[in-house]
Amino acid sequence: GTVQVFLQPIAYMVEMKEQLEVTDLKGNKIGIMNLEVAPCNKKGREYTETDDKFVDSPDELVGKDVHFVFKIVNCRGLPNKYTDVHCKYRVYLDETDVCTEKISLTANPDFNHKKQFSFNPATRQLVDYLNNGSIMVQIVGKQYIRKSAVASKKGMSTKEMLKSDRAVFAKTANLMNGFQMNGRVVDPQKQSIVVELLLMKKTQARLQQRCDNMKKMLEKAEKLGRSGVSCTTIKSFFNAHTDEQFTNSMKQLEGNPTIHIRGATI
Repeated sequence: GTVQVFLQPIAYMVEMKEQLEVTDLKGNKIGIMNLEVAPCNKKGREYTETDDKFVDSPDELVGKDVHFVFKIVNCRGLPNKYTDVHCKYRVYLDETDVCTEKISLTANPDFNHKKQFSFNPATRQLVDYLNNGSIMVQIVGKQYIRKSAVASKKGMSTKEMLKSDRAVFAKTANLMNGFQMNGRVVDPQKQSIVVELLLMKKTQARLQQRCDNMKKMLEKAEKLGRSGVSCTTIKSFFNAHTDEQFTNSMKQLEGNPTIHIRGATI
């Protein structure tokens, strides 16, 4: 089966944790995959909210070093008739596959795969790939034929053999129904919408923070009796995304009174 993973969150330096459907060649759902994509530093430490690495536009990444980790945590509800089950994928211009470990005869393989990708620096082509491209993860394995199944089917007609196999297929279907009820399953065709919502939420939070900063700056300036605020101070508040940055902006406002020269505010 395959799973398509959109990389747009990385283009905005945002972490994504998703549960995506595994589909076969006919587009039928045959399982789910839990995976994560997260921006990090060159040593592999994943960024958190306090690191404030979110960018308003992917264009800001051009010319800068970009690092991110790609994780395939596990799959659930896969057909358990395969051995050497593993995932393989390629990122950007890679010519060889990245592969997970091989796991056999289980519907719920735990891969716990993690790989870091680094680009020093990010080119325009790479940024366009992150913003508009995706990783296609393939889940492959070797079909396992049970000896007991072969022995039990000796002397059976084709119709009888198919009827016997339906019982095995039904077990997998029931398992999948359980995951649908108890877990959140995301349709691959809908993943792009999920990504867009994730980024919209992050952008909205950033805009709200800037509005709050401007409001607090104006209130403070009024208390200080200021008739104007310098462009440098305004820019400082506008770009303050952490408590430390906001505190520094407040100190700048308190310590740098505006100067009026011929009616102009500096």
